[in-house]
Amino acid sequence: MNKARSFSPALALALAAAALLLTGSAWAATPSTLSDDELRAINTAVAEAGPVSMNVVYQTFTGSIKDTGSFLQTFCANFADQGLGARYTPDQITAVVVLTADPDTTTAATLAVGFAVPDQLVVRPPLRAQKLSFSQAVRFTHVGPYEQLGAVEDAISSFLGSTRRTLFPALLRLYTDPTTVDPSEIRTEMVVPVG
Repeated sequence: MNKARSFSPALALALAAAALLLTGSAWAATPSTLSDDELRAINTAVAEAGPVSMNVVYQTFTGSIKDTGSFLQTFCANFADQGLGARYTPDQITAVVVLTADPDTTTAATLAVGFAVPDQLVVRPPLRAQKLSFSQAVRFTHVGPYEQLGAVEDAISSFLGSTRRTLFPALLRLYTDPTTVDPSEIRTEMVVPVG
């Protein structure tokens, strides 16, 4: 019982974030525009692209990105069943979605759904644990509605110019519980490999 209680804030955050994130495609650009300050910050993030690595525990699913909420629910149940929820406090983990391909180009994608964790773990199937490493990636934290992530990705691509391009897999870290803040305050980190 205590294990479930100590884990439930992270679970609630992850499920709420995933459910709202995936009401539509993560990359689908909307008519919303980014502020000049945000565009300058994205340009700086592109200029500072470098190596990125993080430990993740995840489960792989195949389906639509719109199904990620249910995928995350399944992952969280398996995470808790292996006793991993009691290992961390809610501020030590963040929900992640790894997109293996552009979700706008397919109806059935392979997604890795799980948590970024502070250390490497040994887990049992169907969970997997690994250190994700990108030799060159843009790391940018967007503050605003999930629907603007497509515009952020478009800006990253634009600032890369014609000699570099965005690659997959790309990673989204979901930092904010969107049920407790205004959509303009939602924090999502995008880790976009470039080549």
